[in-house]
Amino acid sequence: LNALRKRFPGRELCVLFQPHRQARLERYLEEFAETLAIADKVMIVPVFAAWTDVGTITPQSLADDIGPRGKFLDSKDWKRIAPYALKQCGRPGVLVVLGAGDIDAVVPEMLKNLKADG
Repeated sequence: LNALRKRFPGRELCVLFQPHRQARLERYLEEFAETLAIADKVMIVPVFAAWTDVGTITPQSLADDIGPRGKFLDSKDWKRIAPYALKQCGRPGVLVVLGAGDIDAVVPEMLKNLKADG
């Protein structure tokens, strides 16, 4: 994220983040919050669960730790999230999709939305 800040100075930096594994979210909550807070806006979707999908720390906890820049999107409906994420990031802006699991499914939806907007 720091490299993107340097590469695109003056542009809004937005992140769409999917935590991978509940255990990692719990273990690295502080580090995730500190790193993601570099962005102007952070949208967090539910954890991509591998083995365990329930824990005491939630994606909402991460959004809360990031502060006003963080927002939890309680959905993995990529068709709905794609236009929302694009709208949240001002133009010209930089929208980064980070995570593991199925978050890559949002990219084709974003491209459809961008093409439709011309």
